Amino acid sequence: PCPMPTSAIDPEKLKVDSYLKVAFILPFQLEQIDTLISHKKEFQDFQIPLEVQVFVDFFEGALIALDSLRQQGFKVLVSLYDDKGDSALVKQILNRPEINSMNLIIGPAYSSGVKVAAPICAQKKIYMISAFSKNNDVLENNPYVIKTLPSRNSFLKAIAEHALKAYPASKIILIGEGENSRKSIKREIKEELG
Repeated sequence: PCPMPTSAIDPEKLKVDSYLKVAFILPFQLEQIDTLISHKKEFQDFQIPLEVQVFVDFFEGALIALDSLRQQGFKVLVSLYDDKGDSALVKQILNRPEINSMNLIIGPAYSSGVKVAAPICAQKKIYMISAFSKNNDVLENNPYVIKTLPSRNSFLKAIAEHALKAYPASKIILIGEGENSRKSIKREIKEELG
């Protein structure tokens, strides 16, 4: 475990004389959506692609949470960046001058972007919330990264421990997508249980 950084945000100071500056770096694919909207007449049943809708929904939920902070007296400034799912673009975004004044970065969504962003956030002493990546490597010696999803190993270990505790004398059958998937999960569960 890493020690907590000494540059923690003082909530009382934020209420009085400064803003909580939050940057969202998510793959909204805005150019793709603009193209779809501009050709909406051709596409009668226009829908935002599912892989983008997930991030739109997440962003809407985050805005509701930030609004709750505003109602408690916090001043919040939100910046939004479309990384298009490209880790090279993530690096470009994080090197923009305005990023240096951020208190918190939410995103990137994909592991490749998180791997790029984590050391940059540590260097700049900006907290980063990884809400979608299951990769634990980014936590290594980096107190500025916060993950919200367990790693695959942690998830499998929890499932295995629950199954063994709840059904100690039962035969457990694993179902997966294809033989390789079942073998991989079986091997990982065995490794987690020792």
